[in-house]
Amino acid sequence: IFFFASVLFANATPVKYPMVSSTDDLKSVILNTIKSDYQEPGNFLNNKEINSLRDRVQISFMVDSNKEIKIITAESKKSVSSEYIKQLFNNKQINIDESLVLKHYKLIIELQYNAF
Repeated sequence: IFFFASVLFANATPVKYPMVSSTDDLKSVILNTIKSDYQEPGNFLNNKEINSLRDRVQISFMVDSNKEIKIITAESKKSVSSEYIKQLFNNKQINIDESLVLKHYKLIIELQYNAF
């Protein structure tokens, strides 16, 4: 399954994650996780003293039997972008329908991060 996503920095309220029952739900959880993380003062990018980041990350992942995301690959032009995605999602437990477990997914994420 392959899908494309774009993430922009935006002011948003904290995210509540519903049950993931489709690939669209899974995509939403990933995008909302990134948007929410952008809001955190001590996020990975902030700790690396990165004020602005524009990059595309292509990830391949699966959700294992423990309902944890396992990043298989994360490729980008800037290594910090791949590192960011890996640390944010690898081993992240999600509430997902059994029908989506043990399947491989691919996603392209457009990161656009600006710290203010």
